[in-house]
Amino acid sequence: MASQTASAVPEVAKLIDDMLKDEPELARAVDHSIIWRKLWLDGILRLKLDTAPKLTWIIDSLDECQADVALSKLLIHLCEKRFARILVTAKADHHTYHVVPRLVNSLDIRIEDTQEDISAYLDQQLDSSETRLRNGILAKSNGCFLWATLVVRRLENVHGLEARLQAIQSEPPGMQDLYANISKSLPDHQLSRTILTWVFCAVRPLSLAELSYVLPGLSDEGDDDAVRTLVSRHCHDLMYVDSNDQVRTRHLSARDFLLRPGIDHGDSGLAIDRATGHKTLALGCLKYLLSSEMNKKSRHKLSISRRRSPFSSYAVDSFYLHLNESPAQDQELLKQLSTFLKSDNLLAWIGYSARKGNLETVLRTAQSLKDFLRRKSKTDLLIGIEVEVVDKWATDLVKLIKRFTGSSSNTSSSSARRISETTSQPGTLTSVASGKSIFAIGSSTGKISLFNNSTCLEEVVIRQDTRVKALRFATCTPVLISVSNRTIHAWNTQTSKPMWSAGIQKECMDLAFVDDERVLLVALQNNVLLTYNALDGTVLDTIEWARRLQGRYGDKFKSKFPLTATFKTELSTLAIVYRGQDIVLWNYEEDTYQLYNHDTGLSDGLTVQMASVNTLLFSRSPESSLLVASYTLADLVLFDVRLKKVKVTVSKAGAYYRLSASPDGRTFAAGANDGTIKLYDFETLRVVYTIRSEDHAITTLAFNHDSVRLFDIRGNGRSCRVWEPAALLRREIETESIRSPSTYSRDNHEDVIDRNDDNDSTVTALACHKEGRYIVGKNDATVWLFDSHSGKAVTQLSKLHASITKLGFHKEHSLLISVDTAGYLFVHRLQLERDEWCAKEVFQHQSMGTGVQHSIMNHKCDRILICANDKAAVYSIPSGQAFDGSIDHEPEVSYAFTNHPTNSNILISAHSQTIRLYSWQNLASVNVKTGINLSQDLESDMQLRGVAPILNNSALIINYSGHGLRVKPRAFSIPIPVISPGSHEIKVIAYQQAVCDQMEYYIGSYQDLEVFLGTDGWICSANKTSFKDKDEVLHHFMPPSDWVRANPRLVINVTDLGDILFAWKGEVAVVKHGLDKDYEVKRVADVL
Repeated sequence: MASQTASAVPEVAKLIDDMLKDEPELARAVDHSIIWRKLWLDGILRLKLDTAPKLTWIIDSLDECQADVALSKLLIHLCEKRFARILVTAKADHHTYHVVPRLVNSLDIRIEDTQEDISAYLDQQLDSSETRLRNGILAKSNGCFLWATLVVRRLENVHGLEARLQAIQSEPPGMQDLYANISKSLPDHQLSRTILTWVFCAVRPLSLAELSYVLPGLSDEGDDDAVRTLVSRHCHDLMYVDSNDQVRTRHLSARDFLLRPGIDHGDSGLAIDRATGHKTLALGCLKYLLSSEMNKKSRHKLSISRRRSPFSSYAVDSFYLHLNESPAQDQELLKQLSTFLKSDNLLAWIGYSARKGNLETVLRTAQSLKDFLRRKSKTDLLIGIEVEVVDKWATDLVKLIKRFTGSSSNTSSSSARRISETTSQPGTLTSVASGKSIFAIGSSTGKISLFNNSTCLEEVVIRQDTRVKALRFATCTPVLISVSNRTIHAWNTQTSKPMWSAGIQKECMDLAFVDDERVLLVALQNNVLLTYNALDGTVLDTIEWARRLQGRYGDKFKSKFPLTATFKTELSTLAIVYRGQDIVLWNYEEDTYQLYNHDTGLSDGLTVQMASVNTLLFSRSPESSLLVASYTLADLVLFDVRLKKVKVTVSKAGAYYRLSASPDGRTFAAGANDGTIKLYDFETLRVVYTIRSEDHAITTLAFNHDSVRLFDIRGNGRSCRVWEPAALLRREIETESIRSPSTYSRDNHEDVIDRNDDNDSTVTALACHKEGRYIVGKNDATVWLFDSHSGKAVTQLSKLHASITKLGFHKEHSLLISVDTAGYLFVHRLQLERDEWCAKEVFQHQSMGTGVQHSIMNHKCDRILICANDKAAVYSIPSGQAFDGSIDHEPEVSYAFTNHPTNSNILISAHSQTIRLYSWQNLASVNVKTGINLSQDLESDMQLRGVAPILNNSALIINYSGHGLRVKPRAFSIPIPVISPGSHEIKVIAYQQAVCDQMEYYIGSYQDLEVFLGTDGWICSANKTSFKDKDEVLHHFMPPSDWVRANPRLVINVTDLGDILFAWKGEVAVVKHGLDKDYEVKRVADVL
């Protein structure tokens, strides 16, 4: 977008050229938010383009963009700035992208419209005598222009009308089937597969010259025409050679088809395994990096322009990207990797990258090496010379980079540098802020030191009369604002001279630059917003926001002063915190107010707020509308203020009083009083790094301008630490791209603890499908179908809004219930279409507050009970209509639901020591109001874990868990016949209790066996005879203690093939046919 704008507007071209001279790494940025902030917000949109031609942009298939929502936000911003007219085509309408209706004129494109376009295209491509051929293609295209163009191209080599008609008849409708047909019809599958692998797995289009180097034996190196012929002959329908001699795919859908996950590679033509393909390219890059050419000495030491292979640039810059996607268990790759790292070519590669000004590639390679070993450790022991070499260089490459950049020439090798207050100047450090080339540290004496960002050496000192409370740099102008208790100062950082100063009546809570940094906004603790001319300090406006707030919400805010506040200038919003009240969001442009609370997000302000806010913070990404708040309950809550709802809640995350957002909007740092700093991903609230230190009481946190360093000042104020955790170098790139973010393992610095060296998503829920397949829910909101035979993912079924908490599958009706932490519940029907499993949504519901606590469908699967906020209601599937009636539960009492095994009209609700029966029709109670009492004494702190029918629906198992080691888990079996409306008391089945006493966790049924985790840690089972006659309890195997004892939330299941599934962190362990053998047999009599 910037490049095309530059080609039309010379002023933009000059600006981009100047920016890249000052910041060459911007040209290699892969993070769209960095490009948007630096190139557009801080650059192009600040230009005065009154005389420039009016631009028109056409963006086709917005929904196929990997970051379509983020791109839509940028386009909305450009529309509001009247920068360009934009035509967008997408399958989703503008409401999906939250576009304000006044900004858009929309038009629905019908399939008939596309058919007309296809018809016009066919008229151009076919002879007028080929009407039957034209009509046949048009009918089978079904509105898919791509299908029609591919079929017409395939007809180029078919001669004769009848032959062409027959060819059309043989072409299947639909892109998936057409690609399958094309791939199977390609000549010389092995050669075609090799070409397709290189073209489809490459991170950018390869040239003919580059392909001639990496296809040994297929063409002579440098023979571009030979490669052109190979591409034309073998893969003409899937790729082409453009005018720049680059080989490109005809459409990304072809690449997606051949690389799609879960494909059966034995029966899919030229299907390419993604991991194996990237291994091929990684080895190809290593081949060049190990060649004599890589280490060839140049006559001119600083020359990088001597004649090299056309493949050199790709091998040097892209190797680490393919390593990220290659199988870590591959010994050939490990051996070649070790050989390269031990060779002289390694230093030649680093030097070559340094001369190109691209040392970031070396740093990313170091991170990829760490990730390679981390992935390998999941299945293999990390032993051997090759592993040792890779591990050593994963650390040493980072040290070498620091040598090349000189950034640590005067510092220790620790990841934290200390910048101390000089002993000759008494006082403590109080504040820190970072600009582009300098950062500033303020002290209690009024001293402000300006440091070089690269060397961390003090360059300039400026002084004010009183304690420095806060510092803020302008982004594009040489201005620094310093704040004391009653004064604001503005400094010119180029001359180190004061610009102006102004008095304030109360303490400053936050400040921000707006209007191209010509205006400064200051929020004070007396409910006043001051607006200054940033150049001369003139007061432009004074607004008291509390008056209208009190007028709308009465005494809630009368005579109250805020605790803290934070700006979001892109939304013209100030978020304000009052003690014991909802968060106030004030739009200072429109003078409107909204209240947000801990549980629901947008609030009417009528409910009493039980949780107070410690501090809060907006994301600094321009297009983001995320606000994070730390509560006194130790909860972190992420709000989306554009959608007006809670996005993510992390309970008991920690009591944080200092938050700081990174300029790129990806990360925020949270500081606790015990000295711990955690880095959180702003989108998900996932911890990406943890820093511990012996010093407590963090008083100040700040990121540097490019979001790769973190500054902190602690309680004694004697030093400012500069942290450089590797996690800040991550790039948020969509999962479909092979440029996936690197993960980071534990650093070797004593003050830094990386608690998330395994950044893979965690398995949070399990359900069993059919024929050994199982369903996995993860904390990244995705739901997957897996095959227990291979252990591989079959397909991604759905993606919800937050971490998955519960899954349930009804085999008879093939319905899947999925629940997430954001309170969403979905019901999908799983069905097989064209040999692929897919999930069709049939029901959706969202519950605020506690979210969905319990859910269960009736026997017919036309009704679903949903319990939220300790209140249960029944809804119709699929209409979503709520039926009359509800059930209220006491919040402190645990409970669970199950269907009555022999009466489909009755729902069983089990409480701590009571069974209640309800009608599925209206949730009316069908037994005595007090319920059916369980005649069994339980410890007071027992929690009901679950209830389920067992022994062919003849009994009900009730499973309890205790808190801590002192209280042991309990299980009881009660007969189904006595669970009836007329019952008042139920006695447990005494002769079955001997088996129940060995049960810690009931897993499920398999054939005639009831499977459970025994109190001795074994996976056990018992059949009806065992329960009835006190016979044998079978002990099958003992899982590793980490899977069970160290797992705070057990997730275990048994498939219909007898496989036992354990969820542990990011993986599911499948014990194949785990119930086929029993290695130890204990008799119940022996136990007694």
